[in-house]
Amino acid sequence: MATNGGSAGLTGYDYQTWFVAYKLVDAYFKKNIKVQPEAQFVSELIQDKNGLATNNKVEKAIVDDVIIYENDVPVFYNIKYISPAFDRWKVSDLHNQGVLSQIVKQFKNNSKRKIVFVSQSSCDLFQKVFKQIKESPNVKGIKLLLGSQQNEKDYKQFKEYTNLTDSQVLKLSKIVEYERGYVSEEYKKIVSRNFKNEVTKISEIANSLYQLAIDASKKNKMEIGRAHV
Repeated sequence: MATNGGSAGLTGYDYQTWFVAYKLVDAYFKKNIKVQPEAQFVSELIQDKNGLATNNKVEKAIVDDVIIYENDVPVFYNIKYISPAFDRWKVSDLHNQGVLSQIVKQFKNNSKRKIVFVSQSSCDLFQKVFKQIKESPNVKGIKLLLGSQQNEKDYKQFKEYTNLTDSQVLKLSKIVEYERGYVSEEYKKIVSRNFKNEVTKISEIANSLYQLAIDASKKNKMEIGRAHV
């Protein structure tokens, strides 16, 4: 499905693509790792020769999420540049941006597969609430471990948005992790640095992996290993 991509949205898509390019470094240096980027199609206004937007649109394939296989064990990465409020993700933001629906979908497809949320903005739900919940030995212990009224509020709101039971949330909390993302330019530097002894044109390698991430995402379910990099 195509969606409209504004400038902020396209910045986020660029960030997601650089994250996948960063993960392709592991696919090259480690034989047991494969990267499977997933695509989303967005509608982008075509600019005229003066750089002004026209009424014509073109569909553009962008990297959405990615699955990393290590020894054939998959890990799902949900990648979001920053929250609408920039500094942190509220539960309502996660719902409105489709993060919760994606995570719940992955959980229902495979309740044991690890899920990682990557962003430059902090996320109290995953960093605090879920961290507390997963320590509970059973459903009855959840409320005792939440620790604050804000955590209780976030937990209640999460359940309202997802319709998950306490038992399901407890299971989900054990497989969801938060990862603080780098800025896009840092991902680019890391990619180049890792290939400094592998290629002669070091300045081109980062952009080549960036393009590979885009091309592979268009072929949904394509797994990229060392042979493709």
